[in-house]
Amino acid sequence: MRYAREEAGRLDSDHYKEFLEKRGLKHATIFKSLSFKNVRDMEIEVGTYGTWRVGMSMQKISYEVYGTIEFWWTIGLVNQKPTDAHFSIGDEILVPVMPEKIKRTIGGA
Repeated sequence: MRYAREEAGRLDSDHYKEFLEKRGLKHATIFKSLSFKNVRDMEIEVGTYGTWRVGMSMQKISYEVYGTIEFWWTIGLVNQKPTDAHFSIGDEILVPVMPEKIKRTIGGA
């Protein structure tokens, strides 16, 4: 599992049989969405990264700032932009100073 409190399920019902067979699978593992309610009132220290430019992505920023793409979603969280497509050219980009703290709060291992 990717996170400590993550719930996984097995998708193997007859309803999905044709879909799975086309992909050579007998079943698929699905994950319940994580809850971010514990982050709502959390104080998150942020720094300024720069402004959004052509060719940027949160994964690239995460790698540049933290040395891993793992924390791309924390950048989206603090900017209230869940995907790269929510950014516009010239938007200021904030990055969390301690993304590990956010991950632990939602149950990250």
